[in-house]
Amino acid sequence: MSRLHRELAVVPRLGVVLSLLAALLSAAGWSFAAQGFPVVPRLLLGVMWALMFFVYGLLVSYVYGDARRRGMRHKLWTVIALAVPNGLGIIAYFLLREPLLQPCAACGAPARRGYAFCPRCGAALAETCAKCRRALDPGWSHCAHCGAPVSSQPPTPAGA
Repeated sequence: MSRLHRELAVVPRLGVVLSLLAALLSAAGWSFAAQGFPVVPRLLLGVMWALMFFVYGLLVSYVYGDARRRGMRHKLWTVIALAVPNGLGIIAYFLLREPLLQPCAACGAPARRGYAFCPRCGAALAETCAKCRRALDPGWSHCAHCGAPVSSQPPTPAGA
């Protein structure tokens, strides 16, 4: 499965259906409003309106599904993407979205990238600083949070 197919799988089916419905309604509305136009331009503009409404609805649906899988406030981001004019809400979402959640190796629960321990089972997700207990990135010689030197010990479990 290609990356595009994986990303499009995030879009809820209801969002696709609502986007298609909006596209059909916009095309029908344009066809009704432009009865005095010649047939070919009326059809072309109707198709353009329908395509624009479908793509906009699909993007709003993608924001809903993507924010949900990232553990963000998906309903709020959907309202922002839908309500902010000119697609600026969608652009804001793509600029401000959080990274994908990582699964815990012990229990499989989703956890944010910066977490040192799993919020469900307490298993270590990353190496932690011995002094401040915050997550360390691989290759650090000193903790970026407190400045303590990093020892080459294995990740410490929760409660230890």
